[in-house]
Amino acid sequence: MVFTFSILIWGKARFLNQIDSQRQQAEGELKKLNETLESLVTERTEALQKSQTLFAGILEIANDAIISVNSDQQITLFNQGAENIFGYKSEEIVGRPLTLLLPEQFRNNHRHHKQRHCKKLF
Repeated sequence: MVFTFSILIWGKARFLNQIDSQRQQAEGELKKLNETLESLVTERTEALQKSQTLFAGILEIANDAIISVNSDQQITLFNQGAENIFGYKSEEIVGRPLTLLLPEQFRNNHRHHKQRHCKKLF
């Protein structure tokens, strides 16, 4: 009986060692994948930062007005060229409606044009 019990313990120990070996192998593979992902995230983050810096530089030196609005037609971006043309500082105008910049006689046309355009998109 002691011999049978010893074989059972030895069999269980061998099984547990195999499972532990597989766990260690999987853990090693996960560590390698994690390192690869971290490297890719670092590369992409650096590329994004360079792109954002370039974009910000272009916005800053552009003489043309560059204005961006959200889906509610509120101004989200207003560059220096837009400041020079429209006479508002970015801090004053961001968050305000785009129609503020349109001459009164064109505001209704703009509203209808926007509605038509949105219908085509959706």
